[in-house]
This record gives sequence, C-alpha cells and structure tokens, in this order.
Amino acid sequence: MHAHNHVLPVLTYGTALWYTGRRQKSLTEMMGRAQSAALRLILGTFKTTPVEDMQHLGAILPIAVLLERTLDTAAIRLRTLPRSAQL
Repeated sequence: MHAHNHVLPVLTYGTALWYTGRRQKSLTEMMGRAQSAALRLILGTFKTTPVEDMQHLGAILPIAVLLERTLDTAAIRLRTLPRSAQL
C-alpha cells in the first residue's frame, strides 16, 4: 500500500475550495514541510535524504503538483456533471 493513500488526503482536504495557486506560497511551503516530515516517518529515511528521492520512493507527487492536479480534477468533475445536477 502506498503512503499517499493515508497521508495526502488529509493534507489536501478541500483543495478545490481554497486553493487558487496565487499568493499561497507560504501555505504550500508549509504543506511541503509537513509532507516531507510524514514521508521521513513513513519511509524511515535519514534527515539528509533529499525530498525528491523520498517522493519518488513513496510514489508521492510534490505538493504543488498535487494541489494543481487536485484542482484540475475537481474542475473536470464539475464540468462533466449533468445540467440537472444539484450542487
């Protein structure tokens, strides 16, 4: 089982409601640090292990990419709803 099945949904919960991609650098950096800390615990890596290597090993996208992808997926889901659907 991959780590992202348990860790990332909590970090990215409600992304479609709050993430704009603009002027949110401090927030995404904080989320990136939380993701890195979680990966270190889950994977049991050293403090000096590069984040990119941990993301690759854990099959986890970088947080900025994950947020954009989550937002795009939500937009596609909303766009493909039938006109009669109640939101």
